[in-house]
Formats: sequence, C-alpha cells, structure tokens
Amino acid sequence: MKKIVFATNNQNKLKEVREALPQVNVLSLKDIQCFEELPEEKDTLEGNAQQKAEYVYQKYGFPCFADDTGLIIHALNGEPGVYSARYAGPKCDSEKNMDLVLQKLTNIENRNAHFKTVICFFNEEGPKLFEGIVMIVAAGVLGTVIVWMAKNKNIAEDLKGKAEQALSSNKVGLGIFLLAFISVFREGIETILFLYGVMMKQGGLSISLSLLGAGMGIAVGYLIFVQGKKVPLKTFFNVSSILLIFVAAGMFAYGIHELESAGVIPDYGRIWDINPPKLSDGSYPLMHDKGYVGSLLKGLFGYNGDPSLIELLAWLFSLSGLTYLWKKVS
Repeated sequence: MKKIVFATNNQNKLKEVREALPQVNVLSLKDIQCFEELPEEKDTLEGNAQQKAEYVYQKYGFPCFADDTGLIIHALNGEPGVYSARYAGPKCDSEKNMDLVLQKLTNIENRNAHFKTVICFFNEEGPKLFEGIVMIVAAGVLGTVIVWMAKNKNIAEDLKGKAEQALSSNKVGLGIFLLAFISVFREGIETILFLYGVMMKQGGLSISLSLLGAGMGIAVGYLIFVQGKKVPLKTFFNVSSILLIFVAAGMFAYGIHELESAGVIPDYGRIWDINPPKLSDGSYPLMHDKGYVGSLLKGLFGYNGDPSLIELLAWLFSLSGLTYLWKKVS
C-alpha cells in the first residue's frame, strides 16, 4: 500500500483523510518521527503549504501533502490571511489575535469574511516536471543563440574593430575595463559563495583542492587572456559554437530525462548501463555519471551512463538538427 504523509498530528484531520483515502496508508508526522515545528516562512497560504510539504519530503523521503488555513476579512484587504495564527505577534495566542481583529473592525459595518484552506502535495514529480520544462526551454534559447552567431558571420571582425576603436579613447577604454572587471568579479563572487555552501554541506573544505582549483583558475586565465590573443576570433567563435551545440543537445536530453522521471513522457527502459559499480568505500568512480568526471560531463554535455531510448533519440535529434542549422547559415 502506498504511503503518503499528511503534515499534521491533528487526529480528527487524520481520521477524515484516512476515511476518504482507504487505498492509501496515510501517515502522520508522529508516524515518521517528525517532532520538530515545520517551517512557515512564506507570505501566502500557498507558499506555506508547499514549504511544509517540501520540507517533509526532502528530509524524510515520503510524498507529503500539507495544508495552511487563514481567515480572510474583506474589509481588512484579506487580513489576517496567512498571519492568522500570529496576527498579534509571534508569541500571541488566538484570543489576542481576535482582539486585534475586532479592534481593527471598530466602526466597520461590513464584516464579511471567510476561511481559506490551501493544500499542497509534494513528491518527486513536481520539481522534476518543472526542471524538465526549464531545461528544454533553456536548450531552445541556447540553440537560437548558436544559429544567430553563425548567421552573423562578421561578428568577430565587428567586435574587434569596435573594441579597438573604443580602446583608442582612454576614457572609453577605462569604461570597458571596469565593465569587464565588475562583471567577472560579480560572477566570481557568486560562484565562490555557491561552491562554498555546497562544500560545507558535504563536510567542509579541502585546502589542497582549494589551492589546486586556484592554480587551475590562474592557468586557464593565462591561456585565455595571454595566449588567447593568438587565436583568430573567427576560429574562437566556431569552436565555441560547436561546444555550445553539444551543451544544448545535452540540456535537451536531460530535460527529456526529467520529464520521463515525472511520468509525462513514457519510459521504455534503459538502452545500456556503462556506469561502473560503486567503490568499496561507497563512493562513485570517476567516470560514473555521479562521479567527479562523470558529473562534470553531465553538467556540461548531459552525459548519462544509462540513457533511455527516448533520451538518446532526443540527444541525437537536437545534436544533428543544430549542427545542420549551424552549417546552413554559416
């Protein structure tokens, strides 16, 4: 029997839901040993219901539905609404909340109101479906950029000519430098903060790996900004376009994979599985699509060690289609 968590310990609610869903094993928060207070930090009933359901699913691994209820008073523009339980303050009880409501309704004749309840169900399908759609849209946008770059053949010469013209003026040249510096600096800070959070979540930072990463960053920067001057811009754009075609094809295939996982597209099984088995310590080998190298290839090109038939066909279709369009317009 399928197990679903109802994010409540209210026995009356549980009884009603269990009677309405006899084919499902409806669990309470107590049943899954969840005794902490669930987060309710959003400013809408919908947001709170989703936050609670998602919290239970992410932490305890059970599909979950949660509800949030609020009193909607028309004369108060919908207040107290999502803040019904803490309208008079975070430490106030229902009596003080009602006193504040009555105080605000003084000399107001229209006291029409209603209760609103929102229920949110959260499992792997919701975020999977959203992620799949986003990846496919992103692949389409990237494909459009690739075709646009190929169509504008003289973009490299135009950019070089305009840059040289701008750099001839000290003020404009300084402006270009500051724009480039601030843009790269901002993206670099965002990347550092993101990776720092990921590493701390996984158990901390490695000084040796950090130094190695810094050294590799300096080396790549040298190759791009010093040695890169020797590479013709046209060649650079052509190589970049080819790499982007593989990236877009990987994004499209990954989006199809996620839609398969969500049940939107039928899954006809795996074609092959070349993922090596886990190591004795429980970690993944380098070339596993969850290993270090495999994860990098998956993030860049959508590499998957055990693709489905539709996923592989989607990758081949997008790769060949974008390659054909790129050659046709270039």
